[in-house]
Amino acid sequence: MIFLYDIHKLEWQNKEQADTDDFFIGFTNSEKGYAEFENLSYGIKLLKNNEIIAESYYPKENSRVLLATDQEWIETFQPDIRPEEEYSFQMWAENSGVKTEHMYNFIGPTPEKPYESFLWDEEFKKWLAPTPVPDFDNDYIWDEASISWVIAPVE
Repeated sequence: MIFLYDIHKLEWQNKEQADTDDFFIGFTNSEKGYAEFENLSYGIKLLKNNEIIAESYYPKENSRVLLATDQEWIETFQPDIRPEEEYSFQMWAENSGVKTEHMYNFIGPTPEKPYESFLWDEEFKKWLAPTPVPDFDNDYIWDEASISWVIAPVE
C-alpha cells in the first residue's frame, strides 16, 4: 500500500501495491512534481482493536533534515498483518505549520493459495496441506501431483 501526501493540495491518497505487504509513505507536490519541505514532521500508527501495534515518527533523533524529495516514497513501514483481521492505519503530516491527518481502515489480506489442494484454517489463519508432514526427521516438500509430502532432494 502506498500512502502519498500532496503538500500542495494538503491531502492524503492511497493506492494498492499488489506485490508486497509493506506500506510506503511518500510526499509530492502536484503543482511542481517534487515536494519541498519546511519543518516537515509526520507520524504513522498501525492499530488493531484501537491499540497501537506499530508506529514510526519523523524526524528521528539525530537524523538529517529532509528539505525536498522527488522520490515516490521516503519511508517503508513493514507491519505484521494477520489475514482477515481488521486494522486502522493512521498518519499525519505537518509542513510549514499546516497539519493534516488521514485514517485508512482495512482487513488483512488472505495470502495466495500455495497449492490447489491446500485448505484454509480459520483458527490459525493460514493455508494447510490436506495431510500433515509425516515427521520432523527429514525435510519435506509438497508434491501437488500426488497430493502428498515427499522427502526433499539433498542438494
